[in-house]
Amino acid sequence: MNRPTQNLLLTLSLATLLSFPLIATADSQLERFEKISERGSEIMMELMVRQYASMGADGDAIRAAIPDGKWDDEYREAGQCLLDRYENIIGKSGVDDMLDRMESMFDQLDQASATFEDMEALGDINAVEGVSTEEQMAIMTDCGIMEINMRRMQESGFWEVIQSQTASMEDPEGS
Repeated sequence: MNRPTQNLLLTLSLATLLSFPLIATADSQLERFEKISERGSEIMMELMVRQYASMGADGDAIRAAIPDGKWDDEYREAGQCLLDRYENIIGKSGVDDMLDRMESMFDQLDQASATFEDMEALGDINAVEGVSTEEQMAIMTDCGIMEINMRRMQESGFWEVIQSQTASMEDPEGS
């Protein structure tokens, strides 16, 4: 797998992993999760556009294909599943701490100078204490978040644009 594709997969995984906040009540938990997830999606996609553009990709083409990050009923159902699963593992105080760290992380990444390396470093700092990476991936898969995100990227043409841009970066002459 080439470096640009690895960066894309890392970005998408981290964006999803880092978008799992909770607060005190069920309704407000889901509303807060939605707000932070949507903001996180915007920040991560912009970071990805800047990073790929700095490597020679067409940033405008990538930006034009970014999938809609707004939540719908399907996403809210998957989000509630995530909230329930995390609360069962680390409790309300654990997810409150996680929420605080994630908000702080997105504030740091929402800067024009942020890079993939910054995201990776912050991802390590903001790992969910008490939940392994494997457990996090299983929760996202079981609750349907990964499937929704992949479908949205496919439907918007984002995945195709990224693949064509990374192919042209590897072979700029088209040979």
